Amino acid sequence: MIYSNLTLLTVVYILFAYFLGGITQGILGVGLITVVISLLSLVIDVKETIALVIIPTIITSFFQMKNGSNLIAIIKDTRYFLVFSTLIIVPGVFLLKVLESDLILIFIAILLFINSSLSLSNRVVAIPNHQNSIIQLLVGSLNGFIIGLTSI
Repeated sequence: MIYSNLTLLTVVYILFAYFLGGITQGILGVGLITVVISLLSLVIDVKETIALVIIPTIITSFFQMKNGSNLIAIIKDTRYFLVFSTLIIVPGVFLLKVLESDLILIFIAILLFINSSLSLSNRVVAIPNHQNSIIQLLVGSLNGFIIGLTSI
């Protein structure tokens, strides 16, 4: 198990990483997972880091969903995206299990670089015809795969 071989100093570092991620999330509205994975992957294997991030991500997402308005309308509009995002997590998790940690870190770095570049250049990626079921299937599948492999 992950927790059985952690030293007290490592546990304190994990809590500190979550504290910094929480501050980032509170100030910017995004960044908890990015900060935590980046900091924890310096001292813990990235596969264990991803495992440590999954539960807090699910909990925070649940509360955001619960507190949001128009939940039923959003689910109706994005149902294919949601279904395929959920289904395609499984192949991503399988790859997480079989790939080397360094390769996963490179993939995460590429995703973060692309995201940061788009953000710094003030570019917003808009999906045309986002209510089309084929578009939702494709984007949902890509999203599920990335979540399964990286948890971001």
